[in-house]
Amino acid sequence: MKYESLRFNVEDGVAVITLSRPEKLNALDEQVARELLECLRRCEEDESVRVVVITGEGRAFSAGGDVKGMFKSIEEGQPGEFMDRLTEPLYKVSLKIREMSKLVIAAVNGPAMGAAFNLAIACDIVVASDNAKFAQSFVRLGLIPGMGGTYLLTRLIGPLKAGELFYTGRTVDAQEAFQLGIVNRVVPHEKLMEEVMKLAKLLAMGPALALARTKKLLEQATRATDIRQHLEEERKMQVESAKTKDYEEGVRAFIEKREPLFQGR
Repeated sequence: MKYESLRFNVEDGVAVITLSRPEKLNALDEQVARELLECLRRCEEDESVRVVVITGEGRAFSAGGDVKGMFKSIEEGQPGEFMDRLTEPLYKVSLKIREMSKLVIAAVNGPAMGAAFNLAIACDIVVASDNAKFAQSFVRLGLIPGMGGTYLLTRLIGPLKAGELFYTGRTVDAQEAFQLGIVNRVVPHEKLMEEVMKLAKLLAMGPALALARTKKLLEQATRATDIRQHLEEERKMQVESAKTKDYEEGVRAFIEKREPLFQGR
């Protein structure tokens, strides 16, 4: 499929999805959301893809939701209908990232505002350029946080700190984002994709089934209220993992003092 608002390529098991509307700071309109969702589904189904990277073209990761489209819908007297059409695929993107078995890395190359902030933190790992900035800018538009923000950010940094960012809409730079626990690491801007691809290719060489199960357990752990139930689920997955070829290879490689060659089986 040819994408109009994205660039997509696969290299060494790593799929790179690049938001490609630099003249509009990669704003997230309905078309971008639908293409991104389709691209994520394609990555999930493609066995050659082991890890997914999402980044932005130009000086921004993304300016967030399509404010010009919002203004046009107000002028046309259909703001609710517009917001319904825009958010329906955007929320499916967040959910798809959280539910897909493959790891997703956000490579935040510049400002990530509003919905783009929440797109980044929906990912499993967030690597930020030192040029990156983040803002829950919804409040400036008279909106509540969207694209899963109240769930995603609250579980990352807690309700007190998340609330401040939601209520004020203030911008935090990459270093403060790291200190708050919003990003995993900050790297020099010119080395962002080099460092991200190094990490992505390392993960792509890992045991895909074990990584997928770990991701699922992490997601379940955020909602778990019964430790006994969660530990039993973890134990079951441990047993299932021991039945895989990757487990056999990992153990043999350890004993033989060599690097394992995992095949995702």
